[in-house]
Amino acid sequence: MLSKLTETIRTHGARAFIALELMVLLVLATQIARLVWIVAAPPPPLSVKVAPVQRAVDPSILATFDAFGSAGASSRVGGAASVEGFRLFGVRQTDGGGSAIIAGPDGVQKSYAVGESIADGVTLASVAADHVELSRAGARMTLSFPERP
Repeated sequence: MLSKLTETIRTHGARAFIALELMVLLVLATQIARLVWIVAAPPPPLSVKVAPVQRAVDPSILATFDAFGSAGASSRVGGAASVEGFRLFGVRQTDGGGSAIIAGPDGVQKSYAVGESIADGVTLASVAADHVELSRAGARMTLSFPERP
């Protein structure tokens, strides 16, 4: 029985070795074909880098921009006019009074609601579409946007 098994392995072993050689030759031929393709194929087209196009900025868009994000509220954003060192940068009107962006004598801009203290003894009394009223010791002063040319 052992001799029959040995004979079968010798007969089929030779066929298996031939099949293995054919598979190795097929893989080798595939690799050679890939190498030829890499060398012989034309190079891919070069991509041209294009500088991004910069559009001109339209500053008039700021006149319609609602800096406070309130739909339906009247707002205006503009330059600055000063009254006793205060400068008005933006207003927002609402049914509840509104708010304004005002810079104090130190130049720092901050948003204030009606009734808030802006500086010692100075409070924001009211907000209109084109100005605000400040109250100091009961006296009111008007802080307006500058006239547009």
